[in-house]
Amino acid sequence: MQGIATGKSYTKIALDLFISKETVRSKNIYQKLAVSSKAEALKIAGTNNWLN
Repeated sequence: MQGIATGKSYTKIALDLFISKETVRSKNIYQKLAVSSKAEALKIAGTNNWLN
């Protein structure tokens, strides 16, 4: 979520975390947060202080 919040591309996030781009692009995080977009996910992350 921090990578997305700072505007990093999925490719850059994947490289930084040593995972595949498809893992980063996975919508599983949206399902777990019960949202349907990056904006909604970031709003929840901000509300819960998950971002530095």
